[in-house]
This record gives sequence, C-alpha cells and structure tokens, in this order.
Amino acid sequence: MDGLLNNVSDAMLARRKRILTSKLEGSNESRSQSHASLVPVPYPPSALPALPGPLGPPVIPEPPVIPEPPVLPEPLALPELLGPPALLEHPAAATDNARPRRENIRLPGRYRDNAEPSRVPRARKHVDALPEPLISSSSDLVRSDPTESSDTVEAVGSEAVQRPHVEIVRARTKRNVFGLYRQYRTERLPTHDPEAAVDRELLLEPVNDSTGSSSAGATTSNPCPPHNAPSTSPVACPDPTFDRAPNIDKVSRNPSDESDCSLFHPYPNWTTFRLGQWYWSGSPKKSESTFKDLLDILTDPRFCARDLTGVNWKQINEKLLMGETCPPASGSPETLPDGWHESDIQISVPVHSKGPVPGIHLYDAATLFHRKIVPMIRSRVTDPSVFPHLHLEPYELFWKANSAEPVRVHGEVYTSPTFIEAHDALQRSPPEPGCTRQRVVLALMFSSDGTHLTEYGDAKLHPLYVEFGNESKERRSKQSNGCFEHIAYFESLPDAFKDFVKEKFGKNNFTGAFATHCNRELFHAQWEVLLDEEFLEAYEHGIVILCPDGIERRFYPRIFSYSADYPEKVLLAGIRNLGRCPCPRCLIPLDRAHNLGMPRDRTQRKALARLDSVSHRLRVESARRMIYDQQRAVTYKGVEGLLFEESLVPTTNAFSKLLGPLGLNVFDTLTVDFLHEYELGVWKSVLIHILRLLDAADPKTKDEFDRRCKET
Repeated sequence: MDGLLNNVSDAMLARRKRILTSKLEGSNESRSQSHASLVPVPYPPSALPALPGPLGPPVIPEPPVIPEPPVLPEPLALPELLGPPALLEHPAAATDNARPRRENIRLPGRYRDNAEPSRVPRARKHVDALPEPLISSSSDLVRSDPTESSDTVEAVGSEAVQRPHVEIVRARTKRNVFGLYRQYRTERLPTHDPEAAVDRELLLEPVNDSTGSSSAGATTSNPCPPHNAPSTSPVACPDPTFDRAPNIDKVSRNPSDESDCSLFHPYPNWTTFRLGQWYWSGSPKKSESTFKDLLDILTDPRFCARDLTGVNWKQINEKLLMGETCPPASGSPETLPDGWHESDIQISVPVHSKGPVPGIHLYDAATLFHRKIVPMIRSRVTDPSVFPHLHLEPYELFWKANSAEPVRVHGEVYTSPTFIEAHDALQRSPPEPGCTRQRVVLALMFSSDGTHLTEYGDAKLHPLYVEFGNESKERRSKQSNGCFEHIAYFESLPDAFKDFVKEKFGKNNFTGAFATHCNRELFHAQWEVLLDEEFLEAYEHGIVILCPDGIERRFYPRIFSYSADYPEKVLLAGIRNLGRCPCPRCLIPLDRAHNLGMPRDRTQRKALARLDSVSHRLRVESARRMIYDQQRAVTYKGVEGLLFEESLVPTTNAFSKLLGPLGLNVFDTLTVDFLHEYELGVWKSVLIHILRLLDAADPKTKDEFDRRCKET
C-alpha cells in the first residue's frame, strides 16, 4: 500500500513539472515574438550572409506597411515652456540612477532682489541743492515714446508688476538731480508749474544760535499768510508778497481811483493796506526785521500820510473777520463777496398714528451760519498768493535710478490715480457749447469735527473746513499758510426740541431712536443748504474764472474726501452706528471684523464695497414712505426689515440726493481718519490696557516703561 501511494505521488509531481515547463517555454516564445515585432530587422535579406548547410539562406518576411500618422501642429519645444536647458536637466542625470539634484533654482520673489547686483547705482555724494524745476521751459519737455513710457514697472510690495502696453502719446520732463521726472497724460504742455518758483529759503528750518533765539536770517514772518481768518486768528492778514505783484506795482496812490482801491478792499488805499499788512503779518513780538519793514513802508514813494486821515480801522478789521475782500457794490460775478450767511433750517417731525397728534409737523430746528462754496472758490483761485501754488493738471511722478526701470512715486492728491481718473473723465466729456477754455478739476477736501469750547460746561462748536487737493500737502500742513477755509458751523437739536416732541407724542412717549432720526434729518438738511443750486451748476458745468496770470479757465469742483470721526461718518453715510455692517465703505458684517488685515478681507472689501445705487435709494425711500405717509413708527418692523441687511437708516442722504445723479459715490469720499481711528482709538485703548497691566504687576514698572517710550 505504501509503495502504491509513493508511485502516485511521484506521478503527480512529474505531471506538475511538465505543466510548469510547458508554461515557461510558451512565455519565452511569446516574449521573443513580441520583441521581434517591436524591433524590426534593420537589414534587407540580400545583406545577410548565406549560411552553410542544406537549408540555405534564411527567408525573412518583409515587415508590414504601417500607415503614416496624421500631421499634427508642431508642439512647443520643452525648453521654450520650461526655460533654458540648464534648468531642465542635470548633466549627470543620464548616467546616475538616483534622482538628479536641481541647480539654478529661482528663489521666490520675496527672497529675491529685483535689481541685479551689477545694476545697483553707485551712492552719489550728497549735494546741498534744490532739485531742478521740473518744468522751466519748453526745452525741458521731451515727448515720450509709447513703447517706453507706457510699459512701466510699478512697485507693489517687493514685487514688480508690469503694466499693460497702452498706445498713448505723453509728454514728460527730464530727470532732475534726484532721478524724478513727471509724465503728463496729454500732448498739451501745462500752462504753469507751481514748483518752478520754489525758493530754497522756504524749505529751510530756522537756525537757532547758542542763546536759543532765531538767527537774523531766519525770520518768523509769514511767507504766505491766509486769505481768510484761520482758526487761531480772528482776523485775516494780507499777503506780504502782494505788493510785489505786477498789477500792484503799477497802481497809483490816489484814493479817488476806484479801479485801484478795489484791489485793496476793505482798505481804502495803498498806504492803509501796507500798514495793515505790516500789523497783521509776522510775529506779535516786534524785532529789528519788522522795524526795517516798517521803515521800508514809510520811505516808499507811494506812501502818503494824508491817506491815513479818517480811516475807521475797527470797521476794516470787522470786514476782514467776515471775509469781505471785494467791494459789495460790484455786480460782476468775479467780485461777489465770500462773506457769511444765515439760513434757517427746518425739519419734518413725523408722529406715528398712535400719538395724540399724528402726522408730519414742521420744526424750526436751528440757524446755520455758513459761507457759499462757489464764491469761496472764486475768491481763493483769484487770490495772487494762492493761485501760484495750485496744480491745474495732474501728472504721474516717477523715480528712475540710472538704467533701472522707473518706479511710480505716490504722495500728493494731484498725482493720485483718483485725481488722474477724474481729470481724464472730464477731458473725455463733451465741453460746454462754444467753450475752448482749459478745463481744470478742483479737488475739494472737507473735514469737520465737534469740539468743546470750554474745559467746564457744555458749550461746543462743530466747524466745517475745506481745502484744495490741488495744493501740495507740504503747504497744506503748515497752519500759517491758511489753506483751510471755514465753510459752516453745524448746529444740533436744541433743548427745546424735547418739549416740542412731548406735546406731539405725549409725556415720555418717544424713544431715543426717534431723537437720533431727527438729528440725522437736521444734519443732512444743513448739507442741502450748503450744496445749493449754484454749487450744483458749477459741479456739472464748471466755473469760468479769470486767473491772476490773465488766462480764463473753467474749474469743475469735485468732492474727493471727507475727513471725520466714526460717529460723523455714520451720519454722512446714512448707516447705523455699529450696526450689522458697521463700515461706511463696505458691507462686511460685524461678525467678520476679526478677519481685518487678512488677504481675504482685502478681497471682500473690494467685492462688498458700498455703492450709491438705485436699489439703495429705493430701500430708503420705501422706508420713509412707511414713516411719513403711512404714519408708522421709526422702529416699525417693516422699516427694520427693509434697512437691516445693509444697516441703513430712513434718512435721505443730501449727497446721494443732489450729487448722486452727477456721479458722486459718497461712500468713496469717507477716508480713514488716522487721528481718531488709531491714535485716539485703537492705540489709546492698547496703551491704557498696557498701563493697567504694569500697574497690576508692579507700579515701578511704569517708570521703566515711560523711560523706554522717551528713548524711541
């Protein structure tokens, strides 16, 4: 039995061995056939030598005819896609089985210098000199080639962004000693350059001697005093350089000459004008320099002592205080006075249907003291001490170091993209019929803030100022130049308003939301008075003004910015204070405020920017119809449902109503207020919190913190 089992097992093993052997032989044959089909014989049969033996030469079948593939477009070469061969393959990659090591790797932009080391400009020795005037004559202007000036590089962060090529002919100036040059967006050369007459002495700080007093060469006189009264002086002073103007040097001293006397108004003649100018200019403390100025006036051939007889100096100072610089009897539009006016402000008080006296009641809220904007513009543009500093045409300022690419320089309003866009839009618009005058954008920059007049008490004032963005920020930042003009003093609801509301609503039957609504109505009612018909006409059709250089130009006022703290921005934008969307410029909800500073926050701010659209106005109008027509309460749920999504309020915005149809988006004018929103806001809160932490840990550490702050 055991022998039979052994024979069966041997037979089974032998059978398995034969099966495996046959499978191996079959796989070898199929492999050889596949190799033969993939690698055809490269030699014809006649080229093979005859083998000895009875079989003769081998018979090799001809390879099958393979059809040619269709012709495809030639693809780009790999080096063209990926760069030079040195960056594609390592020399040892063909022989080394390991992964080749990459060389010549380009670093990311934040770790790479934009300029080559060989192109870094050599440090130039400092020269104590002013930059050359950018426009001194027509020879300094060169016509830029579109292929050169259009493709410029603008620095953004640490990267260089290439601008698209634009076929446009531009005029540009030569580079000055600092490598700066201007590029204008028109072929026509600018009519005048405010920086051509910059005096080196005006840019120098007064040098003090060892005793601490100012040197003789550095006087404290005002080189360009204000045209109207600044906030620190009740009366304005004329320009000390006014007598050096060509039209002033040629006037006579005869007081009966009305054409000459109108130049000195409210002063009756040249003698009184020069004495008033000497009195109001300079420092209150007189010195040898001011005494010399007085002697120059007294020894001038035009000085006449008889002209001082009977002059009412108090009345003249009062006229200066009111801003009266032109004779009131003159009927010409160019000589309208820019004095102050009083306007009664009336608001509509809505009482809901559940009140004792439902309906709309008119209330005389306040009296607004204000100046008209258009006469102020005329007065300031025609002022010989102001006009030379106005930039009438925008330009792009570039810095170019040797052979490097030009870099855009930002810093002024008249070189900003917003100003350039406004200028281009004005030049593309159809001109006034029959008018060929130069059209100039006049950038108005408003600012206002409430202030307390006394340390104790509740007396307060809410002034409104305006400045021209056409002037340099260096000039506007000096208070002595008087670049800010008073426009109005805003009023708030008086205490008697509470008694008026109690009569209409009943005792204690009105809420704080209603009082806030009436305050908004009063604020925008005052702005409707300021944005009068004359200003709207000038905004759309411009103002023709004869400038001091003898050229008539058409000025178009444009509101560029409004600087205010957050509570006033809320009033201007017509939104809720810290509502669902608290920002006056975008619609980002309050629950996303923690994303501030992130890249996605910047993207959302652009995508969710507030627009003064038709749907926005319709929501406000629908809510107002519920309140004023249907006699609903201000806090009615239907009103809240319309306005809650965008944190709107049921108040008609004066800017949206009057200037919105002319293209103004009021939300874009609300700029960041660095003083209130950071220095007196976030940073002040952080500093107080740090002091509390130091006081809790060890009160002595506050002295060390104070010492370190002084060293910074």
